[in-house]
Amino acid sequence: MIDTATTPGAPNAPLAPAIQKVDPKGDVVVWGHAGIFFWWPLWLYGYFCGFITHMFGTEMQLGDGPVFKVYEESWPGVAFLTLLLLIIMFSAWRIKSYVAVVGILAVIVAIEVLIRTGYWDGVLGWLISPVIYLNLAFYLVFSSVLLFVWITSVFFLDRLTFWRIQPGQVQEVHVLDHIDDRTYPSMLMTVHRKPVDFMRRLLGLFRTGDLVIASSDGRYNVTIPNVWSIDSKINRITGIIHARKSA
Repeated sequence: MIDTATTPGAPNAPLAPAIQKVDPKGDVVVWGHAGIFFWWPLWLYGYFCGFITHMFGTEMQLGDGPVFKVYEESWPGVAFLTLLLLIIMFSAWRIKSYVAVVGILAVIVAIEVLIRTGYWDGVLGWLISPVIYLNLAFYLVFSSVLLFVWITSVFFLDRLTFWRIQPGQVQEVHVLDHIDDRTYPSMLMTVHRKPVDFMRRLLGLFRTGDLVIASSDGRYNVTIPNVWSIDSKINRITGIIHARKSA
């Protein structure tokens, strides 16, 4: 979701409904990503579980039903569902770095207390006691469908709206509906990254973040979520701003 805001009482952000043609050399093109961008560990781990089930699993049959393959131990299924719940939570909620650090320290302290009081074995047994078996077909079908949706979103749907930063202007381009295209002046433009969301940064391999493009006079403020290689893009955009000011 892209947030665009303007300051009340200020002139409307887009100064011209049409996009002016500018020399494309040195352009920086930026697009954001939906939350499913962070779901890649799930389909990757699903394929891993499918591989070990295929290589080391046991064939089973219930009555006259079809033969299916299941890994003899339940930890792949337990880990898969745990990872699914964690990714749903972290892709929906934003957790700041200090909150994540405090949470990790709290878990470490709690484990230490349980070990010293003699309750750790009982708690550990309760945590690993659920018996969850997922067969080979589930891993392959689920992971393949999720991979297809992930590729469609990341490489196609997310790119239907993008921003092109050029000397003198910022273009907001909607591929399927150019009526909504906008042009913003870049003379007073500032660019920065929103405060770090620890888990999203982790799932984004520490290369993603929310990019904010704003006018220093408050005429527009655009937030582009989950931008890949954000540090590189900020450096390039900053170079365009400085080149424009020194021109």
